[in-house]
Amino acid sequence: LLDGGYDTAPMTSDDERDPNPNVIDITPEAYESDYHEDDDETEEAAQEKEITMLKLVMGVPYAASPSFWFLQIPAAVLVGVLVAGLGLAFFGAQMSVFQWWVDGLLEGEETYGPVYSSADENGFVVLEGLRNVGRGQGTYRWLAAFVTGGFLSALVLLFPCAPTIGSARTMFDEIVDLNPRTREAPFMLLHVFFALVSGMTIGPESALAILGAEIGSLIGSILRFDLRTKCLLILTGMTAGLGGFLPSPLIGSLMIVELTISARPDDIRMDAAVAALTGTRKKKKKNGDMERTDLMNQVFLTGIGCIASYAVIHKTFERVLPNIELPVFSDVEGDFDYMYILYGVPMGLICGLFGAIYFIMQGAAKGFFVRIGNGMSMCGLPKWCHVLLMPTLSALIQGCIAASYPLTLGTGTDVLIQLCILGFDKEADTAGIQNGDYGFLDPEYLLTSAFMNLLSLAMALGFGVIGGQIMPIVFSGVLLGFALPHYLPFIPLYIAVPCCTTGITASFLGTPFSFILMLMVLTGASGDVGAVMFTTALVANAINGGLGV
Repeated sequence: LLDGGYDTAPMTSDDERDPNPNVIDITPEAYESDYHEDDDETEEAAQEKEITMLKLVMGVPYAASPSFWFLQIPAAVLVGVLVAGLGLAFFGAQMSVFQWWVDGLLEGEETYGPVYSSADENGFVVLEGLRNVGRGQGTYRWLAAFVTGGFLSALVLLFPCAPTIGSARTMFDEIVDLNPRTREAPFMLLHVFFALVSGMTIGPESALAILGAEIGSLIGSILRFDLRTKCLLILTGMTAGLGGFLPSPLIGSLMIVELTISARPDDIRMDAAVAALTGTRKKKKKNGDMERTDLMNQVFLTGIGCIASYAVIHKTFERVLPNIELPVFSDVEGDFDYMYILYGVPMGLICGLFGAIYFIMQGAAKGFFVRIGNGMSMCGLPKWCHVLLMPTLSALIQGCIAASYPLTLGTGTDVLIQLCILGFDKEADTAGIQNGDYGFLDPEYLLTSAFMNLLSLAMALGFGVIGGQIMPIVFSGVLLGFALPHYLPFIPLYIAVPCCTTGITASFLGTPFSFILMLMVLTGASGDVGAVMFTTALVANAINGGLGV
């Protein structure tokens, strides 16, 4: 060690040792000798690695088969068109019957919902306000329609092939196994139809997903596709059912991808779904082979179907719905301060709390549902009594809520856009909504309506009514957003509304990107506002879903 760490023993020709074996010879001569020794092996390994990485990036060659171009793409378009047509017929009939009884049970010639004036010089009708949506402006005569619709929806569940109350399949179940229950589907759609017609606070997305899945399965069977392609068409039908009614078909495809990751986190490939359906084990790959993603194969076909559905639905909307001039979001945006990004923290906390309260209420309702069922069984009453009682009781409670808080009537989609038009009036930059000549919707009423809307939704789903929860929760987020600046004056209105809408849904649903994109497309919000929305979604999910609430 004193001699510098070298072995100072004399070296002979028979015992020549490296004076320092830990030092690598990096002279040009030594490098060239070592390199050229394994030159062929190194180049071959590098090429193989490059090819492997390229295959992993590109995924499966889904477009290499002629059947993809001449059969699968036309089938996806057909699925999208059929889903759009049947979806429009379903919701057209539902909205017509709903509006008929809502207006018919009001006093005199009063109506519920938006009131328009004649078209202006640009062909746009002018929204004058929303009639009978204020506090206490409903009527308890609505209870007749609520109870009738709830009873009919419960009656459907007594048929032999109908789904079991309290354990029906949802949109998430369809995505998990891609195996629709064809015999249950007609009864489920009829059940949802009666529930929506009655005015219950449930979302239509489950009905849309079920309808799309059944059409995709039917087309796949008629064309005799293999099981993998049939699963792709089932997913295409669900995407067309959801994305066709959204502001952009891109949002539908992105939402399905996010839901698929949540539903099948271990393997989102179609091969894995087919293996689960057939009960086969995953085959062991040969040396040099690898699992290759088919994500772009899924996105391509689901996107084609969604685009076809979107074109049919929105073209119909242009001809049927009033031509309303939507507000330009850039006109209501103020000067953005990057400090606003931190405002996503308190908004995320509030939205996460709202989401947690909603789950607690739904859990309490489900517990009550089970206790009532057990009690009726112990009393010797037949099971059909429980089936008829719970949805009818839920409809009765929701009818009482809607009479005092009319904004909770239905899914909220029939007045959502109109509320945003009135709330983002350029002359009104404060909390609350000036409802034209029909009064002022104060922040306290909007906040209470947001809570009551979640309570109605929790009661419906907890008491066994089949339906979705996305649209009612989105509507509650909009109401919360218009009320929040009154309680937190430092948060601008144009930030509070999209952030609260995103925050409540993202607090427990793993689709933050699709909801943020949907609101940015719908409102035309800038990327700065999108950053605040993203912060709100992250905090809200950490408070609710992240804590396992």
